[in-house]
Amino acid sequence: MADHSHSGGHHASGSVDETPVSNSSVVGWGIVMAVVFFGSAAVLSSIFNRITDEELNAKVGAVGAPELVQLRTEESQRLSTYGYTDKEKGLVHIPIEEGMKQVIAEAQAPAAAPAPAPAAAPDQTGQPAAPAPGAPVGVPAAGANQGLTNAQGAATK
Repeated sequence: MADHSHSGGHHASGSVDETPVSNSSVVGWGIVMAVVFFGSAAVLSSIFNRITDEELNAKVGAVGAPELVQLRTEESQRLSTYGYTDKEKGLVHIPIEEGMKQVIAEAQAPAAAPAPAPAAAPDQTGQPAAPAPGAPVGVPAAGANQGLTNAQGAATK
């Protein structure tokens, strides 16, 4: 059999560096590695989320249900044209740009003073109509202003 005994102080020919390592260098390298690790994780997570959102938007936006396409077309038309909202009530819609211009113009216009109360129209005898009981002063009796017109030029009744 082979003799495996170690005799006479023979050691391996390689030597080990036994220089002490400072604690501050170990902590410093640990911090550097932690920053690299967490920084890489944050960057990769951001890239993953961006690519996922782009793909999701591309797939959802590309399919386009016919009802959604029709709804968007109707909304776009309503926001860019004139027309009736409710013809019976006389409600109309105007282009959104025109509406915004009108709102701005109204906001910039000085506050209009309230119009003075109209004088009571004379009744058939030529005398001013008496105010209705309990009505504030300056308010004509019911039916006294039948001959007057409103701001749109239509006779009020």
